[in-house]
Amino acid sequence: MIRHRTNKSGQRIGSLFVNFGGPGVPGVPIVEGSWEDLDQLSSGRFDIVGWDPRGTGGSTHVRCFQNGKSAEQFWGENWTVPSTTFGIWLYVSKTFEYAQRCTALSGSLLEHISTEDTVRDLDYLRQLVGDPKLNYRGLSYGTFLGQTYVNMFPHLVQTMILDANIDPVLFTKSVEMFMAGSGTDTDVVFDQFLSLCEHAGPSTCKLAGHGDVTTRVQKVLARLRQGPISAPRVPAPHELRYGDLLVGIWLTLGQPAKWPQLADDLNQAADGDGSTSRSRFTKVEGPFKKPLYQRPPCSAPTSPSCRSARSSTGHRLCSISLPLIFLGPCKVGGSGLPAPPAKRVAQSDTSVLGTPTPKIRSSSSATDTIPGRVTQILYWLHNG
Repeated sequence: MIRHRTNKSGQRIGSLFVNFGGPGVPGVPIVEGSWEDLDQLSSGRFDIVGWDPRGTGGSTHVRCFQNGKSAEQFWGENWTVPSTTFGIWLYVSKTFEYAQRCTALSGSLLEHISTEDTVRDLDYLRQLVGDPKLNYRGLSYGTFLGQTYVNMFPHLVQTMILDANIDPVLFTKSVEMFMAGSGTDTDVVFDQFLSLCEHAGPSTCKLAGHGDVTTRVQKVLARLRQGPISAPRVPAPHELRYGDLLVGIWLTLGQPAKWPQLADDLNQAADGDGSTSRSRFTKVEGPFKKPLYQRPPCSAPTSPSCRSARSSTGHRLCSISLPLIFLGPCKVGGSGLPAPPAKRVAQSDTSVLGTPTPKIRSSSSATDTIPGRVTQILYWLHNG
């Protein structure tokens, strides 16, 4: 647990607990590295409190392998996200074996790791810092923690911000339905990225100016489905695979400031050089694999409902989230592609970083599950 105390003691309201999702993202290192941003978010009037939920970070850790070497041997040197039906089903057997390894090494701990357990821990921490009611900000899976807290302790909430909402109904009914729904949202954002690129033109978006942008991306993805393309400027095996590119696209869509770079990567891949896209995947490969080393999968990595989730390119971006633990979005910052005013997404009122800024509104699927009266809960729509 970590606490950054406010320097405005005379204006202090209380403590603001923050959770960054995952599930499985430790809070202590993020508060250590981002306390200034969090302090600004609360106008410096809250102590910022983060904690490592059970099984993560500095808390007693879930272990699925004896050491890093055995984990590398299990997943293989050239690990990537399976993107074909055959590859996905090969991955299923490995997923079950992985779950068995986690149970063998951490079974007694896993019996006591759940959202309910984490919520009770959060309430205990609230009591330890002396706050009569909870102030909380949750991102991604952290929104589900917040929703669960409200259900369990409806009269102990003072303020709550839920950012990048998880649908609690889908999340509790079916992992497959939840992942497919998340993938559908990703496809919508990818289509918006392509549209903004076309409108911006080649001076701002390097993917434009070579014919229809969507068609150009369709061709490079279709080409990768047939086999890898050359990536001569990166280490061996000097190739970009289909799954590698999907990971790069998926992770970048949540960071509109990086959309110009994503467009440049896709443009280079369309010209036959996948080096920058492969380099992007290499940077995130470790963080992607690390959670898989440390906690059990939610479900078998395939879903029939994913078949209906397609972007305008005809490629299911949701397929990349099914074999993996769903990760939270990154903070938006910088400068992105300009949005045409006539084509902004509904619920947006200003353009930030080239993408619509979501208005704050309530989510019916979440509020329908929340009993009692809460002083303030803010829901932020997740734009990707």
